[in-house]
Amino acid sequence: MRPHMKSEQPPPVCLDDEMRLRVGFRLELRRVFTLIARLLDACDARIEDVVELQMFHVFGSGRLALDKAGQLATIAAVRDEFFAAPYRAAVELAVAELNPDGGLLEIKATAFAPLAMSG
Repeated sequence: MRPHMKSEQPPPVCLDDEMRLRVGFRLELRRVFTLIARLLDACDARIEDVVELQMFHVFGSGRLALDKAGQLATIAAVRDEFFAAPYRAAVELAVAELNPDGGLLEIKATAFAPLAMSG
């Protein structure tokens, strides 16, 4: 499944009155997966070439208006927009904090896309 990629800038992150992410979390996740797809494309690879995802989550942040279950459900829903079954290996780890300060999620994608043999 190829994600829909636009050349325009992503919408700004949406914060509520207490400076917590709301709708913006889902939009930001889509932006991250789209950037991963673009990076792979620049390397002559595809999102389908991803063999493993590692996701590092900060749960309980005052910046996010979702509990742990809501955050995981949102991540899974957006991930499923980009990856079809059979699903890649995935490692999800809870961490105390991320760099830069205030980060909520970090994603590492490992892809295997051997170059075509020339000859």
